[in-house]
Amino acid sequence: MTSCEIQREADLVMTKEIRDVAPAHYVLKIESFSLFAKNNKEKYESNEFEAGCYKWKLILYPNGDKSRNGEDHISVYLAVSGTSPFQLGGVTHVAVRFSLYDQIYDRYLIKQGRVTRFHALRTDWGVPRYMPLKIFADPSNGYLVDDTCVFGVETGRNIISLMYSLLESINGRCGYARVAKRTLYTISPKLILNGSVAPSRTGVGRLSCH
Repeated sequence: MTSCEIQREADLVMTKEIRDVAPAHYVLKIESFSLFAKNNKEKYESNEFEAGCYKWKLILYPNGDKSRNGEDHISVYLAVSGTSPFQLGGVTHVAVRFSLYDQIYDRYLIKQGRVTRFHALRTDWGVPRYMPLKIFADPSNGYLVDDTCVFGVETGRNIISLMYSLLESINGRCGYARVAKRTLYTISPKLILNGSVAPSRTGVGRLSCH
């Protein structure tokens, strides 16, 4: 099942898609989401995960990234973990897809931007106004149910980015030829805010939220 529409947000051109398949690279389940706001936690950075030959992090602003006009929205970004891949002028071209799980209809809302060029001066990319908080927080929409939500991200699965990836491989850089493994994490803001417990890794496979 797939339905697409083009959405323009500020200078972004996003493709919006509804699908049944889980994100290929990283899935983050957050329990007790409301604790972020109650404890004034403005930003959350996930553990590292690997896609292609690079390590990444999913960055979430639960109440919006105000520095990029994300007020009253969920803001999400993909960031390269560390700068070592780009210290010698390295670059990679990535098609980024962010996802949010609909727990009522068992499907994923996917938003994808244009192919993005990551390098030493640009190590992250994302959507400051990914979803209005009013829509996200309404349980009837299925995204936040029993104070639990599931975000995800995948990279590189786009014909244009694959062409760039081929050129990178020819030039001796790493492309996206490797088979992707999905990493799943479950976190509780309560544990993170205490600073004593790391997110728990739940394995690789399809995430069930029933």
